[in-house]
Amino acid sequence: EHLPVLLHAQLGLVSANPYVLMPPRVQQVQVLLGAAVIAAGFVVFLPMLRRNAVARFWALGMVLAALPVSLTLPSDRLLVLPGLGGMGLVAVFIGDVVERYAMDLNGLRRKVDRGVAVLLALIHGVLAPLSLPFSSLGVVLPGRILENNLDQINFGSDIRQESVLFINAPYDVFGASLLTMLSAEAMAAPRHLWALTAGTGPVTVKRTAVDGLEVTCEEGCFSYPFGVTFYDVSEPLRVGDSVETADFTVTVTALTVKGWPETLRFVFKQDLESPDFDWYCTQELRLAPFPVPAVGESTFLPGTDALALLRLLLKEAM
Repeated sequence: EHLPVLLHAQLGLVSANPYVLMPPRVQQVQVLLGAAVIAAGFVVFLPMLRRNAVARFWALGMVLAALPVSLTLPSDRLLVLPGLGGMGLVAVFIGDVVERYAMDLNGLRRKVDRGVAVLLALIHGVLAPLSLPFSSLGVVLPGRILENNLDQINFGSDIRQESVLFINAPYDVFGASLLTMLSAEAMAAPRHLWALTAGTGPVTVKRTAVDGLEVTCEEGCFSYPFGVTFYDVSEPLRVGDSVETADFTVTVTALTVKGWPETLRFVFKQDLESPDFDWYCTQELRLAPFPVPAVGESTFLPGTDALALLRLLLKEAM
């Protein structure tokens, strides 16, 4: 289902990058839109493809190159090889229209071909270069957030024997990205690194026992837009589902009205005050030490609304 999204991003105007951040229904709309654009493009390109072997070469190369990368999450950065075929196909089509412009063609067909050629030239010759700085933000922003938070983590001499726990990570792949950055910088990494929730919504943390926490997320513990990249909505977690890790066992105890995990119960294999645990939370995309509440007490972490989040992201990009 990702193939139409990638091909549309290659030939059309809609980027593939927002796909992973959208709710399932919006993702379906993007897939259908991509399929419609590709179908319309095929109809327009078909006469040229029938008579021009070079155009068939570029078109086939674009599709074959897009097939393997369509098995993962759509992103514009996957279009390097499909883009070679797409570039050739668009160039051949525009050249074909210019070459046949003076011919006595059917009036409607001539207008359609000219319109599509002008549109493609505008998209790929004008709008695409202008959009490059904005497209790069998808890579720049996570890196900036990591860099700005790296000095907030206590990388002491015992970090290799400790587990770093984020109550609410800035985004779902923050932990994996952090480990990659530590490796690139030749810095010591913690024994384990855990993000208990992902997303930007409000979180309530209740201490249920010396070794237990109950985490409640009003918008779901895997919320849009930054908490669902690796959460399979087709196989959702249900009440009673548990996952055991090296440091704790987590169980789903409540769901939102939409069926997303809302409350998670964590039972750790050590007391929460153990020196082997380093606790952090995120507020406005910034990490801060998290003081674990006493047994029976709760801590509320406010979320970030959409406008505030956009403002913070723009600030991080500057």
